[in-house]
Order: sequence, then C-alpha cells, then structure tokens
Amino acid sequence: MIAARWTPLSWIAFHGLAGFDALNQSDTALWPYLASTPSLLGSLSQGALWSRHRTLELSAAATGALSALVSSTTTFGVQQLRDSLRQEWSSQIDQGTGFGGGPVSGASQWRWGNSFGYYIDERLALGRRVAVSAAVRHDHFKELQRGATYPSFTATWVAHAASDSASLSRLAFRAAYGSAGPRPFADAPEVFVPIGTAIPHIDPERTTSTELGADATLLRGRVDAQVTYYTARSHVFDVSVSPGVGIFSNSGTIRNRGIEATVTGKVLTGPAAAWDVTLSLWGNQNRLVNFGFATYTVLGRWQRATVGYPVGGYWAYAIQSFADANGDGIITASEVVVGPEPVWSGTPYPTQGAMLTSEWSLGRSFRAAVTLDYRAGQRLFNEAAFDRCVYGTCRAAVDPRTPLAEQARAAVLYPTTDYFEDADYLKLREISLSFSTPPKLAAALRARAATITLAGRNLATWTGYSGGDPESGSYGTIVPGRPRTIADDGSLPVPHSWTLRLQLAY
Repeated sequence: MIAARWTPLSWIAFHGLAGFDALNQSDTALWPYLASTPSLLGSLSQGALWSRHRTLELSAAATGALSALVSSTTTFGVQQLRDSLRQEWSSQIDQGTGFGGGPVSGASQWRWGNSFGYYIDERLALGRRVAVSAAVRHDHFKELQRGATYPSFTATWVAHAASDSASLSRLAFRAAYGSAGPRPFADAPEVFVPIGTAIPHIDPERTTSTELGADATLLRGRVDAQVTYYTARSHVFDVSVSPGVGIFSNSGTIRNRGIEATVTGKVLTGPAAAWDVTLSLWGNQNRLVNFGFATYTVLGRWQRATVGYPVGGYWAYAIQSFADANGDGIITASEVVVGPEPVWSGTPYPTQGAMLTSEWSLGRSFRAAVTLDYRAGQRLFNEAAFDRCVYGTCRAAVDPRTPLAEQARAAVLYPTTDYFEDADYLKLREISLSFSTPPKLAAALRARAATITLAGRNLATWTGYSGGDPESGSYGTIVPGRPRTIADDGSLPVPHSWTLRLQLAY
C-alpha cells in the first residue's frame, strides 16, 4: 500500500491511496480406500485458489470560514475497487495404476468485480457547541450494471461546558443516520444460471441505521462516560435456482438494536503512581423481521433464519422422555421419545458482553495492564461430542454407569437439543508489563530511549462449556455466498501467546 498527502495551500489538502492484496492457496487431500469398494485403492483431490484485490482512492478536502461563527470542511473523493477470484478443483481415483494413470475429473470457476464510487462530505461547525455533517456516496457495480446511493447525516450538540474543576465539566448529545451496503462481489450467492434463464432484478444489500448517544465528563475530569443506542435494519436476499424452471429470489429484513456504554475512570493520578480503569458494556438483539413468502430459510444442517428469531439460530429435536423399560440400566434408541419438530435451541452469537481493562504506572519507568473479556447469551453445537457418541466412543455409549439422561442423548443418532450447550465465557485476554530503561542503558544500545515490554494473550478461560474452547469452536466454517456455519467439531483452543518486545527510539 502507498498513501500520499499533499497540502499546496493552508486551506486545501489532497490524499491518494493505492493498494494491492494477493492470496494464493493450494490444498491436497488423499483419501484411503474404502472397505466397501476394495477395487478403488484411494482418491486424490486437489484444489487451488487465486484471489486479487486492488484499491485506488483520491480525495480532496477544503476548509474555510463562512462567517465568524461558522466554519466548513468539504471533502470530495473517488474510489475504485477491483477483485478477481479463480478456483480450480480436480479429483483422481487410483484403480491400481497409480494416480499418474487414472482418469481425472475437474472443474473451475472465475469471478470478478469492478466498482467505482464517488462521495461528497460537508461538515459545518456552528460555534463551539453545534456540529453537523451530511454525506452521500454512490457506487456503480460494473459486473451487475447496477448502482446504489448511500446518504448519511450526523449532529452533535454540546449542552454543557464548564471548567475542568467542575463536577460536570462537559455534557454532549449526538445523533447519526446513515446507510451502507456490502460489495456484491464479496457476498453474492454462488448461483450457476442455465443459459436462457431470465435473471430477476436484485438490488444490492443495504443496511440503514440510526444512533443516539451522549458523552459526559464528570468529577473534575476523572471520569469519562459514553452511551450509545442504535437500531439497524438490513435488506438481504436469498437466491435459488430450479433447473428447467428458473431463478427464484426472496428478500428479507434483519433488525439489530442494542446499547453500548463505556466508562473510563482515573482512580489515581500523580507523578509517582497512576491507575486507570475502563469498563465497556454492550448488548445486542438480532431478529429476522420478515422473509418474503417464506417463514424461514435453512443456513446449515442445524441453523436457520426464522422470522421472529435471531438469524443463524440453532433448531434441533428435543428429547421429550426416556425410560429404562427392561430395567437393564441401559437406554436404547427405542426407549427414547423425541419431539416431532425441531425447536429453538439458541443463537451461536453472543447477545451481551463486557470488557474490563486496568492500567497501572509507577513513575515513568513501569507500566502494567490487565484485560478481561466476557461474552454471554450464546450457545454452541458440540459436534465433536455428538460424533463421539454416534461412533460409540463416548462414555455414555459404552458405560452403563453413566446417568440415564446422558445415555438417552447418546442413543439418538442425530443431534438433539442437549448437544447445543451454553457457551458463555470469561477470558483473561491480555497481561502486559512495560519497563522504560534508564538513559544510560539506552545509550549503551546507542539509542535515545529503550522500552522492554512483555505481553501475554489468551492466558486463561473460565466457562461451563464441555468442549475445548467456546471461542475457537464458534469460529465455524464459511462457504462463499452463504452465512457462516457454526459448530465445534473439535477445534483447537485459542493458543496462549507471549511476546517480548524491545523498542528503541533514536
């Protein structure tokens, strides 16, 4: 990436940016022979992916005073984004002649995207108390021969301003409204259209959001607080192809609303010792408001987007009852009664969280910090536990001393609601220690100053989840053009890491 800035005059500035990203990936999978097909000695699958992303952006910003109380900043910019993606697959079966002599089957896919956008932003400062801004951006997507326009507006009002010695030294309110959308190239569904099939008109996805917030400085500048309420509505679509019939699209609306709050306090201030604490809290409610002519769409084996529920939530069959009918102490599938329809089993996405950071300093030499991260409200499909029971390797499938409820879960050959576990967790996200060396020691390294920092990340996890790590298990897998499928199939826990850094200043 190359970025440049040029200020030929005091009231105008030009910006330029050019960037390039490239990804080359290749994978090979060798599958051994199956006992059911002894004539096949194995199969070899190979795949390759080449992805390119190019960015070019130019903008100009002019600042000036319209009157004694009003100042203006006007920005105009253009941006071009270009993408290309090529994938190739091949598969070969060894029938005794080796992989060099057997038949090869394969396929390839190529996609591209080219968008050109331009925007204008106007910001007005009305004295020291009021600031407003308005912006509009238009994007044209060449591959779709379609465009989209996104307006936005913000306003800030400083309702109270006093000296830093007052108990309430500042109180401000803010509001914002705007819309934005993802690039169709990145999120377009994988739809292969038969020749001659009419393509319906599908607008680019769009999210419109509104925010209301307040900022305050309290206790003579020792406490800063911020709170924001937001609501967002996203227009999305789902596309499917019916061979010989046509293409069907179904649009829907997703609503998110929530609250975020941050409080920063200076517990101790002084040259000898200082202590700062920051607490961040958030909560989010996600719902699928409507989905055209359907009540839900399937996102994965056990995930759905259902009207009135969070998008991507789990739906599974529930065990209604079980009984040891023959009194042998072992529950079999015939002794378990499962409900006739899948029921809501929770969302894999956190609905609330908090982060606490505490920083200490002793003089100018020592600094230390600790960060705790809390996520709650989510559940996680423990697919690894289900697989072990299906293949008869979990304790409940082989040990008659296991509680009957666990045996009943293991006896059912498909996931029930019991496998969708509470995945709340608290993590010791980071610890850091920093020491600024004396000038003589830095001079020995021929530097003006030297700082040594030791930092550790993801050092501990507290959770009731029975799998390896509720965070890494919730990463899931991504299929291009489809929502993320989330299930813990035995993912490795997030690794603990330590970093020792020496920073020199000259």
